Parts: sequence; structure tokens; C-alpha cells
Amino acid sequence: IASLNEDIQALTRVKDELEQKVAGLAVSLADKDDQISVLRDRSKALASRLMEKTEMTVLAQEKIEAQDIRIQALSVVLESQKQAIAQEKQLSATTRAEVALLSDQITKLQTQLKMISDALALTKAQGQEKDEKIVKLGKQLNIALARKVNELQKYRSEFFGQLQKILGNNPAILIQGDRFVLQAGLLFESGSTDLGAQGRIHLTTLADTLLQISRKIPKKINWILRIDGHTDRVPIQNEKFASNWELSAARAVSVVRFLSQKGIPEKRMAAAGFSKYHPIDTADTPEAYKKNRRIEIKLTSQ
Repeated sequence: IASLNEDIQALTRVKDELEQKVAGLAVSLADKDDQISVLRDRSKALASRLMEKTEMTVLAQEKIEAQDIRIQALSVVLESQKQAIAQEKQLSATTRAEVALLSDQITKLQTQLKMISDALALTKAQGQEKDEKIVKLGKQLNIALARKVNELQKYRSEFFGQLQKILGNNPAILIQGDRFVLQAGLLFESGSTDLGAQGRIHLTTLADTLLQISRKIPKKINWILRIDGHTDRVPIQNEKFASNWELSAARAVSVVRFLSQKGIPEKRMAAAGFSKYHPIDTADTPEAYKKNRRIEIKLTSQ
């Protein structure tokens, strides 16, 4: 029994110790539960913060990606601007070179213009001097020509005056101003250039009178006898002459050749044909046609 009591007491002590340990463990367990609860709360808080951080990280990542895209775009723009700046620098260098070249050319041109201006001024001064000389010479020439014309006019008046006395009042022979006019019918047959007998007589008288007068004309007067052939407006129908031009010129030449045979120097004569284009009478009548078919002889100067 004593042994049992001792065992009971020992068990009681063990029980008490175990109960104390259980109580301590319970307290410790409660503390652990509290710690676990705190840790859970902290874990939840950390999880919440982690989620926030994750969301922020995602947003930051998206922002970074957007910034990367923008940086890439800006890099392209920057590179383009760099290239443009380089081109502008190159163009600026080229432009400066061109400006320098143009400036040099302008300077040279200005120098040339000054030289030309100086030369023009000199030429103008010389030209004015020459103009004054030309005007002076022109006046002298006009005076000399006027004298020659006046001298020739005297002999021309004498020539025509004597012809008028010799030929009398023949209606087919006229003196109009400075011209001696012979109607073609007096000299030629219709459509012909052969001088008739009556025409030869009148032209012989003219040649003799001119030879007589020409001996009085001073050698310094370079006179000439001009023979002009004229026709009417009726076209010629003749195989020998293509038109009135040929007929008028050929008749003038026939007169020149005849006068040459009578002693008038050929160098003192000139023949010309005027066809129908210088009529005396513009009427469309046989009488007007007769007047317009003519030979005009004029004593003039060369």
C-alpha cells in the first residue's frame, strides 16, 4: 500500500507536471496561434502589397514598353534630323562656294562694265567729234551738190530749150519739168522695139543737140542721160516678150543703142523699163493708153 501511495503520488506529480506542461503548451499554442494569425495578417497584407506591386510593375512595364516605342520613334526622327542637318550643312557649304563664285564673277563683271563704260565714254566723245565733222562735211557736200545741180540745171535748161525750138509744137513730143517725153508711137510700131524712120530723125536731133551742149558741160559734172521705157496697162500678146516689163526695157535699150551710134558715150547713158506702173494718165481710155506708151529722157547727175 505504501508503495502504491508512492506510485500514486509519483503519478500525481507526473500528472501535475504533465498538466503544467500541457497548460504551458496550451499557452504556447495560443501564442503560436496568435503569431500565426499575425503572420497570416501580415501575409495577407504582404500579398495585397505584392499584388499592388505586381500591378504597378505591370503598369510600369507597359509604360516602359510604351516609352521604348516612343524612344525608337524619336530615334528615327533624330536620325532623320541628323541626316537633314548633315545635308543642310553640305548644301550650306555648296551654297557658300556658289555664293563665293558668283561674288567673284560679279566683281569681274563690274570691272568689265567699268572698262566698257570708260570705252563707251571715249567712243562717245570721239563719236561726237566725228559727228561734228560729218555734219560739217555733209553741209559742204550739200553745198557742192547744190552747185553741181545748179550748174547741170543750166545746161539741162539749154538742152531742152534748144530741143523745143528745133522740134516745134509736136503733140507727140513734150517737155515736162526735167523730162523729155516722146510717145512710143512716134518711135516704134505696136509691140516692136525697132525704131521707125520718124523716130530716128527725132533721136538724131536729140543726140546732136546733146553733143553740142555736152561740150560746154565742165568735166567735174558727172552727167548722165537716163532713158526710161513705159507701156500702157494692156498685157502684150507677143512671143518675143513675156510681159510689158520686157517690152519697156527693150525699147529703152533700143534708144540707148541708137544714141550710142550717134556719138553719145555709152557710159553717159542708162536704160530702165517701168512697164505699166508709172502712167501719165490713169484713165481707162485709148487716149490715156497712147499717152502712157512713151519714152522719157532725162539729163541728170550720177
